[in-house]
Amino acid sequence: VWHDHINHGGDDNTRKSRIIVLNKIDVLWDELSSENDINDEIASQCGLTATTLNLPADMVFPVSAQKGLVARITGNDELLKRSRLPVLERALSNMLIPAKREIVANKVRHEMDELENAVDGLIQQRLAGVDEHITELESLSNKNSEVIENMLEKVKTDKTHLEKSLLRFQATRSIFTRQTVQLYQQLDPKATEATIANTRKNMKISFTSRGI
Repeated sequence: VWHDHINHGGDDNTRKSRIIVLNKIDVLWDELSSENDINDEIASQCGLTATTLNLPADMVFPVSAQKGLVARITGNDELLKRSRLPVLERALSNMLIPAKREIVANKVRHEMDELENAVDGLIQQRLAGVDEHITELESLSNKNSEVIENMLEKVKTDKTHLEKSLLRFQATRSIFTRQTVQLYQQLDPKATEATIANTRKNMKISFTSRGI
């Protein structure tokens, strides 16, 4: 699944937005083993996972989500540190979110470039058509005035289409710009931190609710 559907293709920026979380490391917290032995085993599991998935080892994050949640609720700093949840949170804010912003920015730039190229091609085509009609009119300057009038009407029609195309392009560019700003606002680290803080608050409230 990983090789065929998740990590298939994409550039370096896209790959940087993918991290691996190894949950439930608390199952390795054996009271008969020393802390160093436990850490060595966790490091070994991370290394094996990184090798299997062909990712840098620093993109693999071992955590105990359940113990981290308990530590947050009870205010147990030692347990929170041992759960390694803060390490994952820092990675999300320092690595993943900036990478996502870069991916979104690149995608928007690519789509804008394609749009501009398409519109530019359309405009150039229209202008070439107008020039062609002007040449035809000049060649007919001494011929039937009705024919010339028809040709002038055709030129005016083409000019109208060209002006409408420019207006559509400007409107579309304005929409893209507005959506880009909205995307950056949604991915802003400060906004994300506020969302995380609000989620933590709701989780603490829910913990005391019936049925948690």
